[in-house]
Amino acid sequence: MSNRQEPEMFQNEQEYYEAVLWVTKKKIDLYCRMCVDVTENGAVSRIRGKLLFQRELDRLLEPVFSEEEIQAYREEISRIQAEEEHIRRKAAASIAGGQMFALEYLSRLFGLDGLDRHLVTMSLAAELDGQFERVYCLLQDDFSLKMPTLDLCIRVLTLDQGERLLLQQRAIEHFPVLSIFFDGLRAPGEDASGESRGGLLSEPLKLCRRIRLFLQDIIPLL
Repeated sequence: MSNRQEPEMFQNEQEYYEAVLWVTKKKIDLYCRMCVDVTENGAVSRIRGKLLFQRELDRLLEPVFSEEEIQAYREEISRIQAEEEHIRRKAAASIAGGQMFALEYLSRLFGLDGLDRHLVTMSLAAELDGQFERVYCLLQDDFSLKMPTLDLCIRVLTLDQGERLLLQQRAIEHFPVLSIFFDGLRAPGEDASGESRGGLLSEPLKLCRRIRLFLQDIIPLL
């Protein structure tokens, strides 16, 4: 008799999405713990590396994080990403067992890499749980920004400025795919009239309606 252990699988799509939301929350919790200072009444008083108040201008050229902090963050985010990879393996086993998860289907269809999936799940989290909307507003110091910007998504992944720049470049290179997933994204360097504009960092990443409804199993994608 074989002693081969059966692969771990999700029971259903709800369990799968609960796992996806859990690791997304863990990333945001890590960012808040390492980067956000709050007052006694719970208001955000400072986000390290991001100017909120004019009085912080004198800190602009100061090192924001120590090498020890950067490395500690890198190690912790790596552990969370290992959990994400475990979820993907568990989802693959579930799919092989006859289940179907919309996010995994889209990941395979469009060849999403880790950064692409991170952007999609950060946005999807706000669609599935309204608490994420409030968190994103606070972290971006703008109560009109209920969806994460590319800037916030990248900040959540690393404290190292060089690594952030590399992730920004990857996002620009992946623009053709990202523009399928998110509403209103325009080609880097141009606005709607073709005039020069800033980068994608400040763009809110709101899933387009067709992708959003497909992820929520309301309509077929094709």
